[in-house]
Amino acid sequence: MVLPVPPHPRRLAERGFDASALLAIHVARALGAKYRPGVITRARDTPPQASLARAQRARNVTGCFAIRSSLDAQRVLVVDDVRTTGATMFEMARTADDAGASSIALFALAAADPEDRAT
Repeated sequence: MVLPVPPHPRRLAERGFDASALLAIHVARALGAKYRPGVITRARDTPPQASLARAQRARNVTGCFAIRSSLDAQRVLVVDDVRTTGATMFEMARTADDAGASSIALFALAAADPEDRAT
């Protein structure tokens, strides 16, 4: 199954679209996999990762996702639009593992330029 990295509802309202979800729909279709938004949700609003120093990013997203249904024995692909340090995707993977996923792969369409990262 394909799981998009969910935005917090406040951030989704600000943007008006969910880039990870839009990408994940197409990835799931191309793979012939189930698209399952909402299995993992963002339970806590966090500051944008791009605004934080590298060392702060993992702490920022720790515990920010919540499991809404079991992933028992499911193969999961986590999809995000942009990866900077990978902290958000790894926290999604940890949450999927806690939900019982049998295997977890990570996919991001783009990687942020290291020169643009906060230090």
